[in-house]
Amino acid sequence: GYAMTNALMYHDGLITKGVGATYSSGRWFLGLLGEGKKCIIDSLFGTYNLPFLSGMIMLAFLAIVNVLLIDLFDIKGSISCALLSGIAVVFPSITSLFGYVYTLGYYIFAVLLSVFSVWIVKKQKNMWIEAAISVICIACTLGIYQAYIGVIVVYFCCYS
Repeated sequence: GYAMTNALMYHDGLITKGVGATYSSGRWFLGLLGEGKKCIIDSLFGTYNLPFLSGMIMLAFLAIVNVLLIDLFDIKGSISCALLSGIAVVFPSITSLFGYVYTLGYYIFAVLLSVFSVWIVKKQKNMWIEAAISVICIACTLGIYQAYIGVIVVYFCCYS
């Protein structure tokens, strides 16, 4: 709550000209999403330091992530669902994103893509199509932020 109601000004938050290092640091999908005048995602998220709006977008994406995780791990109890939601909101890799509020929407979208890549493999009816979709989601996730390879590997290991 504190991060959503106060502007935490870190070094990157003070000078926001775009979404930061993109193609030069391997974040090609972040560059595609966040640069250019006709980019839909840039129109939605922008590169503004608006913690409350970005936090609400993050909570909406985390709700979708939690629904996918509940379905992925076949969680039935309402207490377990609530605990999973609480853990997801206060997890350090999520709360630390508030240091980069101007790209919070993009990074949480990468988390959503990483969970979706595992979820789509679980729902496979045609193995090749779902595997191709999963690989594309993984490539796009890593194109936004390479550190999410750990998120993808953990979810695949927990699901297996």
